[in-house]
Amino acid sequence: MTTEKGSFAPPLLILVRHGETDFNVERRFQGQMGVPLNDRGRQQAARAGQYLAALLGRGPGERSLNCLRMLTSDLPRASETASILASHLQLPFAPQPEPKLREIDVGIFQGFTFEEASRHHPNVVADYMTAYDKDPPDTPYPGGESRRDVVHRILDCFASNQRMVLDEHSMHQMGALKNSWHDRELWGGVACEIWVSHGAAMGILLQELGLTHDKPKIDNTDCLVVGHFRTGAILLHHASSKG
Repeated sequence: MTTEKGSFAPPLLILVRHGETDFNVERRFQGQMGVPLNDRGRQQAARAGQYLAALLGRGPGERSLNCLRMLTSDLPRASETASILASHLQLPFAPQPEPKLREIDVGIFQGFTFEEASRHHPNVVADYMTAYDKDPPDTPYPGGESRRDVVHRILDCFASNQRMVLDEHSMHQMGALKNSWHDRELWGGVACEIWVSHGAAMGILLQELGLTHDKPKIDNTDCLVVGHFRTGAILLHHASSKG
């Protein structure tokens, strides 16, 4: 499995948000800073690894998905999460760094809470908020990216392969779309890939795929399973790290 144009990507995409960092706890903007996981984040990643191992496992009650590759944002909190996941999955390949899966670049906000950024850069933050209210998608963080910038790079990553599709008619016949993720036998051998990314970046991708009508909150190490059908993408399951 490669990322070259004209190659094929699996029909199942499993999105995993990185584990917790101290910046998450302190509600600081991380953006593209090299913030590591904290101890709780490493524990979360280990639990997510156990969950994914059950999806890929071939034992009783396991789904035996066929993972073809793992992509990860190259930022430390994501790549460390991916390494922990990989240690539980015993895959024949290493996680592949993919800069397009990075978090949105928040510019001058990086390292600050919102209150601190407003105190250090009151005029810049005020101008940004005014512009954002008028045009959220195209207003970049001061010195950083806009939502539109992230859309371009993350959709380019999604479309860098011709994504294979699941047979929606057969799935309907078997009741899979009605009771999609609970029929373990249905998913045996189905190909998937795993992406380890970030909260805002993942949320933007889901929105662009039309999967955020219920606006799911993505917590650290949540795992979201997206199926690619001829009629579009469907969010098959959202495994919360909070149980």
